[in-house]
Amino acid sequence: MPAAIDIAPVTPHSERPYFTPDSGHPAPMDSSVSRPYNLARRFPWKISFYQMSSPFWISRYKRWAYLGIGWFFFGLGLVGAFLPILPTTPLMIIALWAFSKSSDRFQHWLYNHSVFGPPIQRWHKFRVISAAAKIAAIGSMAASISYLVIFTTIPLPVLLITGGVMLAGAWYILSKPSEAPTETPNRS
Repeated sequence: MPAAIDIAPVTPHSERPYFTPDSGHPAPMDSSVSRPYNLARRFPWKISFYQMSSPFWISRYKRWAYLGIGWFFFGLGLVGAFLPILPTTPLMIIALWAFSKSSDRFQHWLYNHSVFGPPIQRWHKFRVISAAAKIAAIGSMAASISYLVIFTTIPLPVLLITGGVMLAGAWYILSKPSEAPTETPNRS
């Protein structure tokens, strides 16, 4: 004779606990509860978003979305390693950010990569942009704005906005150090 299966009784929907904003503790079911939770108890379809714990599939889809974003920017950065128009390190930093939200394994892999890892690590630790990268970035911006001025018929406001954005980018790049600080021994 088969063993009896123990089935837990189903709790009616009106008696199920609702979750507080810290989403760990059920709200008490008495009249001393603050107004939003009383409303949530009486009208379960009116629970606000912050009172609900997120379903398992949302975090799973977010994880896959971040993983896709990470691989997309890694692919762009890989192309940028061979084409001078795409900046490799900023794209790899975006990929690292997306991997940090989705996969510890891929984050660790990219951060410690033999080719792409050292610039990312220097940026992460010291906010350093190498001199070669600065020269390439400023040179490509100068070439781009020169091309726009000489060979195109862009309206002046668009040209000024483009030049202003490039100038702001150049200022940011030049404001960062070119080398990591060297540690000097403490002579006290």
